Amino acid sequence: MESFLEIPESIKAYLAADEDLRNVKFVSSSLKEKVPNPIIKTYVTIGINQIEISPGAFSGYMGLNDDAEVYGDLADISVGMKIYCPKTEDGGNCYKVFSKIYSSLLSKDTEYNIQSIECGKVEYNAEIFSFSLECELKVSLLVGHKEPMQQD
Repeated sequence: MESFLEIPESIKAYLAADEDLRNVKFVSSSLKEKVPNPIIKTYVTIGINQIEISPGAFSGYMGLNDDAEVYGDLADISVGMKIYCPKTEDGGNCYKVFSKIYSSLLSKDTEYNIQSIECGKVEYNAEIFSFSLECELKVSLLVGHKEPMQQD
């Protein structure tokens, strides 16, 4: 992965390709993609909630790679997801979708260093005639850069 900013799009593409989630439409929480009003199928919006970058241990030193010293920082990223289910379905369907997302991300081999995944309670949104469920996925990764080794 080239940048921690690509994580939401990567997660979105990963989940959209999961056969167990084929009836769910995944969209970016950016303004480019919108959830329709009223909701007629299940949608999940995905985007970054928060990023916290802290210095790596040992002054950021991570080791050697390809004749270069690698330095980096630790990025803790909170990815927000919101599940929308139509009014015609039971609000519990939001939890079913959350369970499938949980299973896909935690029980299969993924490239994400997932620290936790959690959700709140289902609420009804009268403005878009749907049930919704706020979720949060926390991932950690090292953001590194290489510096040529000093020749003696």
